[in-house]
Amino acid sequence: DRARQAEMLNRARVVITRSGYTTLMELAELGKRALFVPTPGQSEQEYLARFHHRRGHVCSTTQKKLDIVRDLPRAQAANGLPRIDTRHTVERFLRIIG
Repeated sequence: DRARQAEMLNRARVVITRSGYTTLMELAELGKRALFVPTPGQSEQEYLARFHHRRGHVCSTTQKKLDIVRDLPRAQAANGLPRIDTRHTVERFLRIIG
């Protein structure tokens, strides 16, 4: 259920997850570190994982190469996704168009 998922995300120090856009935005809002494992064949997920991995925001690996013992410490050492503040962004947008 969604409430339980939110609780677990808030408590986690590192999240092991797919790298879809919505997930990425949720993690950026929470300022979480992540280990991205894109769904094979999903080019958007593969691109987003590669993009953020190259910038040091997250650790990323393929489903076939996933090794939790190796990859989890790498994810913990990553900088984390740049934080976004959705409330502030929406308020600013509304002022601009208001």
